Amino acid sequence: MSRVGNSSDPRVQRTRQLLLEAFMALVQEKRTIHSISIQEIAMRATVNRATFYAHFEDKYALMADWSREKFQRGLVSTFSHSRVGIPGHPIGSLSRSTR
Repeated sequence: MSRVGNSSDPRVQRTRQLLLEAFMALVQEKRTIHSISIQEIAMRATVNRATFYAHFEDKYALMADWSREKFQRGLVSTFSHSRVGIPGHPIGSLSRSTR
């Protein structure tokens, strides 16, 4: 879980995105989370280790945040497609109003 208080700040969002992208690139290269260090993630993201720790407790918290975000995007995508046009459903209502 993210540790930064103001997650709507564009600087926080940018740093978080850099950390997530760096982490995923390293996972693809090394094929395992266990051989990735915080220092490597920070260097790849071009931030200090202290900045990493300002955002995440450890690499497992980073991975959990990434997984949660990916799962939520998948749910929104799935349900927004399956609920389009259903009367009384908030997503269906929004979909009809934008047509």
